[in-house]
Amino acid sequence: MTGMEIEGIIADFVVAGVRVREAGFDAVQLHGAHGYLITQFMSPLFNQRSDKWGGTTGKPAALLLEIVKGLRKALGPGLSHPDQIRGTGR
Repeated sequence: MTGMEIEGIIADFVVAGVRVREAGFDAVQLHGAHGYLITQFMSPLFNQRSDKWGGTTGKPAALLLEIVKGLRKALGPGLSHPDQIRGTGR
């Protein structure tokens, strides 16, 4: 997956969050378990990248953090996004 594809995925999450607000909901929940993409980026078993989206020192969380940052920017303080991070992907 290229960096541009990852940026596109982040944008897709943000657009989905905007649709959630437009549909009248008051929260967005990011599902980062059970082998879904966010989990794969955070797991050292799946994420063998050596760029800004992988490696060590917090980089594996970069996808999740960029999604949350994009949601906060697009949605402002009026929409909650409860996040839970559990396990190590092992």
